[in-house]
Amino acid sequence: MTQVTETDIRELKDLIQNLDQKLDTGFAKLKNDIYDIEEKIDKIDTRLIAVEKKIDTIWWSVAGIILTWALSPLLKFLALTNS
Repeated sequence: MTQVTETDIRELKDLIQNLDQKLDTGFAKLKNDIYDIEEKIDKIDTRLIAVEKKIDTIWWSVAGIILTWALSPLLKFLALTNS
């Protein structure tokens, strides 16, 4: 069985430190990537809210047109009976 030398121990220590640095770098990059994703989600959310508002506006416009169209014969009828 071979003996462990001081050099072997130093090499293991260096490997562990390098691995620790790589993990720190990887987690920092992952954290930045998550932050970027969150920003993109916020932008999408903002755009979705704007689209929802436009749809609501269109919906109420269409509902108003339909209601006017549906009630106009009734209003004409009432106008004729009151004359």
